[in-house]
Amino acid sequence: MVANTHLSASNNCYSIVYRSFFNGEAADDSDKIVDIDNNIAKIYRNDLGSDISMVTYIDSNSGNIIQTAILNDGRQIATKTPFDTNPNWELTDETTTILDFKCKRAKTVINSNTIEIYYTDILEGIASPQPRFGLTDGVVLKVVINGSRVEEAVSIDRKSKRCPTLPNIDTRNIVTQSEFQKLINDNSTIVVNVFNNRRICFDTSTEQPESISDVEVMRFANGTIAVKKVTLPDSAWNYTIFAELTQYSDGDAYDRTGSVFVIPVTSETTYFDGLIKGKEALPSFTAKNGETYYGFTATADYTPPVELMRFYTSFGTRKYNYLSYGNYNWYDSIVFKSDVSNYASLLTKEAYIGVFIGNYDKNGHIVNLNLEFHPDDKKPQTKLIPLFCTLNIMEMAGQPYPRFFGSDTLTVDFSLDEEAEDVIFSYISTGHGGWGGGDEFNRKPNTITLDGTATSIIPWRCECASYRERNPCSGNFSNGLSSSDYSRSNWCPGTVTNPIELFYERIDKGKHTMKVAIPQGQDAGNSFSAWNVSGVLVIPTK
Repeated sequence: MVANTHLSASNNCYSIVYRSFFNGEAADDSDKIVDIDNNIAKIYRNDLGSDISMVTYIDSNSGNIIQTAILNDGRQIATKTPFDTNPNWELTDETTTILDFKCKRAKTVINSNTIEIYYTDILEGIASPQPRFGLTDGVVLKVVINGSRVEEAVSIDRKSKRCPTLPNIDTRNIVTQSEFQKLINDNSTIVVNVFNNRRICFDTSTEQPESISDVEVMRFANGTIAVKKVTLPDSAWNYTIFAELTQYSDGDAYDRTGSVFVIPVTSETTYFDGLIKGKEALPSFTAKNGETYYGFTATADYTPPVELMRFYTSFGTRKYNYLSYGNYNWYDSIVFKSDVSNYASLLTKEAYIGVFIGNYDKNGHIVNLNLEFHPDDKKPQTKLIPLFCTLNIMEMAGQPYPRFFGSDTLTVDFSLDEEAEDVIFSYISTGHGGWGGGDEFNRKPNTITLDGTATSIIPWRCECASYRERNPCSGNFSNGLSSSDYSRSNWCPGTVTNPIELFYERIDKGKHTMKVAIPQGQDAGNSFSAWNVSGVLVIPTK
């Protein structure tokens, strides 16, 4: 640097305000302020007068970047990393003018991202709105990431009274940079724990509650269902929501159908009536095969359970990890995680959340379930119309398998109070029948018909072999394949089954009929096929 070319900051601090842009338009982020003197730059956001929770310092004397933060729980954390020019900046002769200051351009590539900075040596000190993207000599007035994301200085106060000083940091609060970033990212996340080390098993000695207020965790169907009333954010609209369930076997060796579901309690009859009083308390229909099915479809005064996430346990994770086969390193537990933001209207204030795993083992499975709410003020508001759920959640309390598709069509009527546009039909479908001729291993079209207009899909998963290390107890065959390797009707052992979404540009006000038809396979001796399907209309309200 040439000393007499600088704007002197000795006893005369100055401040720069930076604004964020994306594709040329101002982003929603609040402005970032950088206060600078000769040796220190202090970087923080202007959050409209709110308390500053995170501050970053560039200490030119020590060559360190210091970050401090106060988390929502009041915990103070800090981290210290060297201010280094490791990105190997390519310094160019290109120049531009920003706020009357001549700036040079430098560029580099970091983690496949192209970074450009525009910096000046006329201003005293070392500073950048993003400390990782700076030089050890100069003040960065503009950062461009991949040509579209920009932070640029929009004003400079040359007579600022905010002269930065370094904070006093309690060494007990210092964490690594990666820990710091993870804590900051998680700081605004609301985590609601639903179940913690909850056993889902078949135990005939399990006491069934007589009402939904008897116990905190309600267990039904001989312990294969657990339900809990949980308190949730007052409004879930401004969040991206994830359901995360961790599961491992504590006895059951097989791949089982599982579900995380919500029981709506706004209708006259709820799924609780069936859980407490027996399946016969739910609305029913008798199919052409002569079997009566309970609680599968919505009626004027009944709303079926809504699946947030359908998952399939693996073949014996953890309990059977002592089994060796080749060089596989078996998983210790399975994490099932899915975006459930579509169901925000059911995840506001309070809800009855349940977990089901179909099994007949007394030790069964151990699960942990959290709902994560990540702030996102751009999420659209929607309302739900649950239509059907043929997953026999009360299987171990006598609710029959949905075996009627071979001779019948699932039909449900519903009404809209007003015309709806851009409607999503969220449809989960899995086929079952675990022998060569069963529907688990054979492609079957699902035809969804809305008011006479039909759409056909084939629910199928062909990547099941990717998850071999999740399945220690899976059978192995002489052809080199494992049972868990085989493709299936939209599920794999140890994975989540994603909803299939159908789009309807417009559905008119009034009455409507939806039908689901599947050419279910024929029985073979004691073996039979069945289809677990559930469907919800997701309707934008704004």
